[in-house]
Amino acid sequence: MGIVNAGNLPVYDDIKKELLELCENLLWDKDPNGTEKLLEYTQALGEGGKKLVITDEWRNESVESRLEYSLVKGIDKYIVDDTEEARSLLDKYPRPLNVIEKPLMNGMSVVGDLFGSG
Repeated sequence: MGIVNAGNLPVYDDIKKELLELCENLLWDKDPNGTEKLLEYTQALGEGGKKLVITDEWRNESVESRLEYSLVKGIDKYIVDDTEEARSLLDKYPRPLNVIEKPLMNGMSVVGDLFGSG
């Protein structure tokens, strides 16, 4: 058993189908050549030298959507600013507690649903 940082784990549905199948075949012993196939797959990834592209397109969404995305993906870089922005929307959230009860709890509900679904 191990302790993992759940914020660093990919969402199951975001894993590429080919990689997911290779991993599941290996874990559930579905393919006697599963180890070799997974090694070939990872070696092929290394050959291209693919660079990670980080995009902040999600920052153009509403503050509620940004808070939800941050919670689901474990991104804490903007959480304070987004929470303060939500708190400043007095017509939607007249009290700070309303920010917790609405957009933050909605985001945590999504996290809980993803956690519960596996």
